[in-house]
Amino acid sequence: MAALVTVAAIAINIAFMVMFVKNFDAKKIPAEIDRRVRLDKMSAEDAKMYLGPRDMKFDVYKRQNKCTFWTVYVCTSVFNWKFNKVFYSFFYDHKTF
Repeated sequence: MAALVTVAAIAINIAFMVMFVKNFDAKKIPAEIDRRVRLDKMSAEDAKMYLGPRDMKFDVYKRQNKCTFWTVYVCTSVFNWKFNKVFYSFFYDHKTF
């Protein structure tokens, strides 16, 4: 029974992690390019060339601190989804983190 609860908890953590990556750490098309696609002035395939990070500061932090970034991802997936709050705490705005 304990093993079943552990597997369920890990499954919930991984599901939360997938949703986080899909929503927060995703790429987006700039507003001007998206407008061109909606007006049929550019194809959706051509617009994919302009994909960029949703949050520039977070993207810079992610590239500079890969070890911390992946540690938080692993802790979120394995232990508890609340480890992901480290990203929401905006520590990445400070040079010490």
